Amino acid sequence: MKKILFVLFTMLQTTMFAQNLDEIFQDMSDGQKTAMESILRSLPEKDGSQFIVLDGDTVYEQKDSLGFAHAVYVKSITDNTVKKICGVSFGTPYEFVRYALEKKFGSPLYLTPTNISYKDVQYGSEYFNDASFYFESKDEKDDYCLNRIILIKTARNREEAAWIKEILQMKLSYSYPSFKNIDDDFTVGGLPPVLSSVKKKGEEPVSVIEQGFGFELKIIKPVCDVKPYYVRLMFGPYF
Repeated sequence: MKKILFVLFTMLQTTMFAQNLDEIFQDMSDGQKTAMESILRSLPEKDGSQFIVLDGDTVYEQKDSLGFAHAVYVKSITDNTVKKICGVSFGTPYEFVRYALEKKFGSPLYLTPTNISYKDVQYGSEYFNDASFYFESKDEKDDYCLNRIILIKTARNREEAAWIKEILQMKLSYSYPSFKNIDDDFTVGGLPPVLSSVKKKGEEPVSVIEQGFGFELKIIKPVCDVKPYYVRLMFGPYF
């Protein structure tokens, strides 16, 4: 909770004088906007005014527009920020992640100082053909820490890949209700964890993460007739 409040404070520094949601939206990333919109769509109304209950307090949009906006902001972060994946948190040092993964999945297929990979793993109620965990160091003085996870499910054809993607998106929505469909094959969603880098004002975002989303779900087409379609669920890289 302290980390979430810290991120909220950082994000709100540029919006603390805003008077309504429209003004707050101006300084947000696409991911933050999408997360807030997902909350707004789910809120009930009373006497023609939306309201939100946060920490036991009920805030009405018409009575307190700024308080309402900030409450929606807090809930959007709480509900959509990427959490632990496969039992490990992003930013965790390599040795701790390796220990946790070997305890959960056994000996990895591939092991280097920057990558731990598995074949045929069960995560939650889903089976994945490949699971790869990538590590990076912010600078030479820091430990290598978990920065990206890629989970792969193969499919026999385009129709099966679309079905797999739909099932994964539905299951992800229980933990991260915020989604944006880029096209039929590409969906982004959630919010990055606290350690994510933030693009400076004026810089053009390039990656999904720099656009403020926590993960991507994508159908990858085969490069030749021999290789199958596959669906890639990728979290990160966050720094």
